[in-house]
Amino acid sequence: MIKKINDIHKEKRMRDQLLPLNEWRGTFRGTFERYGLKKGNKVTVLLKNIVFMDTQELITDHIWMNDTLGMQNLSLEKLEKGQIVEFDARVQKYRKGSIARNIPVSYDFKLTRPTQWKLVSSIQQISMLLNMLTKKV
Repeated sequence: MIKKINDIHKEKRMRDQLLPLNEWRGTFRGTFERYGLKKGNKVTVLLKNIVFMDTQELITDHIWMNDTLGMQNLSLEKLEKGQIVEFDARVQKYRKGSIARNIPVSYDFKLTRPTQWKLVSSIQQISMLLNMLTKKV
């Protein structure tokens, strides 16, 4: 699927919110979407709707991260779509593209060295609680 130019610019503007946090370590929260693979059969994890906990601001709509030992220890079971996780990580700038392969070079931000993983809840659990609360009112 090809992304529309407007979607790419929207995504870039959102990640630009990470610029002031470059090299800073903080607490983040996101919703687990799915597992993936990269070269060497290394497992990656797609998290959506990443929130910076200090300000409660949405900093990016998604981020791919390596499946670290800390995340694996989070639960004996695999994470399921919709579960909300919280973790500490460092914001780091990185270069995308390749001059040698004629891919335009640009810069973006990623979250690295994630630790202190916690399973917060799942969207289903939150929906159920909200339904219970609204029925009591």
